[in-house]
Amino acid sequence: MNKKYFILFLVITVLCVTGCGCGKKKEKSAKEEIPSGKEENIGGECKFNGELVPGAEYVNGQYTYHYKEKQGSYGWNAIEEDGWGVILTDKESTSPVTSKLCTTINGKPIVNMSSMFEDSQATSIDLSSFDTSNVTGMGRMFYGSKATSLDLSSFNTSNVTDMHSMFGHTSVISLDLNSFNTSKVTSMGGMFGYSEATTINVSSFDTSSVTNMSSMFSHSKATSLDLSNFDTSKVTDMMSMFHNSKATTINLSSFNTSNVTGNGMVSMFEGSEATSLDLSNFDTSKVVYMNDMFKYSKATTINLSSFNTSNVTEMIAMFGGSEATSLDLSSFNTINVTNMGNMFEGSEATSINISSFDTGKVKDMSDMFHNSKVTNIDVSKFNLSSVKYTAYMFCGSTALENNAINYGKNAEKLKLGYSC
Repeated sequence: MNKKYFILFLVITVLCVTGCGCGKKKEKSAKEEIPSGKEENIGGECKFNGELVPGAEYVNGQYTYHYKEKQGSYGWNAIEEDGWGVILTDKESTSPVTSKLCTTINGKPIVNMSSMFEDSQATSIDLSSFDTSNVTGMGRMFYGSKATSLDLSSFNTSNVTDMHSMFGHTSVISLDLNSFNTSKVTSMGGMFGYSEATTINVSSFDTSSVTNMSSMFSHSKATSLDLSNFDTSKVTDMMSMFHNSKATTINLSSFNTSNVTGNGMVSMFEGSEATSLDLSNFDTSKVVYMNDMFKYSKATTINLSSFNTSNVTEMIAMFGGSEATSLDLSSFNTINVTNMGNMFEGSEATSINISSFDTGKVKDMSDMFHNSKVTNIDVSKFNLSSVKYTAYMFCGSTALENNAINYGKNAEKLKLGYSC
């Protein structure tokens, strides 16, 4: 054999033996175990060329998709269904979001859009290509988004179960959600919290499956809220629901609160700008804490005639700073209340009916009427056997200034209350 060809033969043999040639397949590294792919935006039925395994990543246009990824218990990458979660890739960019969304990827649908545009700086988002018919998660979808308008008219939300904080802290001025099907939604907590929208159309909402409405309109800029169609029969939590809401009128005529439990009404109307509150249909029989419920509320009239407070243990600052001009609490059952501290502190009510109060278990009455405008107070029948704290109970109140407090036999025990 020619020496030149003999050397070439040896080189080829060595390459085959070492696996560097002759078509031998290279083993995958740990990095390559979860495949990823990237394509220019095409939208519609997209094709992922990698292996379809949980956690597979696919980038198309301005969006990143993860397949059936299970990281934690919530989010676009915590997916139980056989489908994809999607998120805007670059949330720092102020460029308009114009990419078309994949409807399916390798035949698998988009099922989760949680946090999709959360904290996005883009002021314009084109949602016209969205197929949301298989989506179950929309929690925090637009939370903190800088988009000034959102056309949601094409959204199919018939399978969505989670809408918590969906529009929280958004910059949109108006939200027309008339097309939303919310029949399967269980969580609406914080849905419009801190939203800049001055008008919110929720007239079509089916809330029959909702259990959580906590902070739903907290700090919302909406000036009126017609919730007359709301079915709240399954709701257990309404904590801070209208906390610092700007709505001057709130229609609560359809509210069924029979399943609201524990602390589910704490701060419910705190700082609310509603000028009147008709709560005559409220069932509060399962509520345990009513702390701050009407604190700093702007309502000058509050109908509490139906309140069942037999299970309530705390009423701390319940009417603190409230602008109600009178409070008829004659129906209140306070047999289990242990704390009434600051209950009427700074209240504008000149008349407060507390004739039915059973204070046998109350330990704290400190600041109870501090700086209140009430003109007469009768505590002569109060049972103070459990009371430990009465400091500043009457300090600054109009009744104290007018010497219009009937202490009866309790004068000695309440002396700290009028020693300012």
